[in-house]
Amino acid sequence: MNRVLPLFGIAASALAQIFLKYAARFEVRGTQWFLCMGASLASYGASFFLYAAMLRTRDLSRISPIMASAVAILVVLAGSAFFGEQISIKRALGIAFGLAALYLLSS
Repeated sequence: MNRVLPLFGIAASALAQIFLKYAARFEVRGTQWFLCMGASLASYGASFFLYAAMLRTRDLSRISPIMASAVAILVVLAGSAFFGEQISIKRALGIAFGLAALYLLSS
């Protein structure tokens, strides 16, 4: 349970951004747009409450950068996997440094 809460918080935050990007494919205020925006809002809400719960027992100086780095990595990978966005050498290095940061912050 110790690592489950951060994983769900990270996943919810990344999912919210993926839903927002997906919503951009649809006509604003159309049914599909509202569904994607609702899913994004729900994901952001879940992430917010999970983050608040984590702050009760964890240090802000650890959990905030861990979540930010992990979400950034997931969003870059999702952009490539789902939306055909390119991962340049600089982005690949950013992912590598983000992984290093995650390792250092979580140990």
